[in-house]
Amino acid sequence: MDFMTDKLEISDRIIHLENDFCVVTKLAGENSQTDIPKIFKDEIEFKLNKKIDFIECPHRLDMPVSGVQIIALNKESFNFFTQNFSNNKIHKTYWAIVEGVHDLQYQTLQDFLVFNTKKQKAYLHDEQVRKTKKVVLDLITKYNIDIIAIGNGTASRESEKFIADVIKESPRKVEYIIVNEAGASVYSASKLAIEEFPDLTVEKRSAISIG
Repeated sequence: MDFMTDKLEISDRIIHLENDFCVVTKLAGENSQTDIPKIFKDEIEFKLNKKIDFIECPHRLDMPVSGVQIIALNKESFNFFTQNFSNNKIHKTYWAIVEGVHDLQYQTLQDFLVFNTKKQKAYLHDEQVRKTKKVVLDLITKYNIDIIAIGNGTASRESEKFIADVIKESPRKVEYIIVNEAGASVYSASKLAIEEFPDLTVEKRSAISIG
């Protein structure tokens, strides 16, 4: 929805503000873990008329996505929201803008998305899915993989379905497990993670944390 929000001032992007947390509008292209706290810190301090020592986002929205982002203003609030997202007591709802005429007899659109990290965009691509399956199967064979960990965050259901289909074709017996990824996104953008894995992207550091 960035075409509607790219001209908003920082103050206009604050939807709700309390002493413990803030709800803001995240624009497409912004990193929810690193950019959002920096963008809104001064404005929040101005509105609350006090200095804030703790400001972190307890959940993640992908960079190409615009939407509603929660910012925790103390550790208690951060832990509260993190736990509720992990326990699925708070749910994210995604809306997609599609081109062309949608056949109303089909209420669900489903396909695989391929993410281009350079352009920060996702595309539909069946051929890429087949190539991805081969890559996963090759990795299973090369490293004698017995179990695959899948984070319970965004698109975990789709990832689970994909992996479940792939391992059916594996010559080895492979199982998968859904793991709680609470804290993985926070760690991946932390100073410690950057020091430990300076050459890796945030997404790869998050995957290491989940595994």
